[in-house]
Amino acid sequence: MWPAIVLDESPVGVHKGLNKISVEKSVKVQFFGTHDFARVKTTQVISFLRGLLSSFHLKCKKSNFVQSLEEAKM
Repeated sequence: MWPAIVLDESPVGVHKGLNKISVEKSVKVQFFGTHDFARVKTTQVISFLRGLLSSFHLKCKKSNFVQSLEEAKM
């Protein structure tokens, strides 16, 4: 799990390279740390607090993951 913010569909526009997932079953997000955009399935989205309580933040070993957590906390 990587922290991200769910984006409003209207102002984002078209982003090349976004996954081709059904709009009804997905949301556009921007990831903290990398600032990449993606379309993810709604079943893969959980709240930041729930992710912390489930200790998901302890499972990632990438160096820029800590930076993404700091950005998400702001």
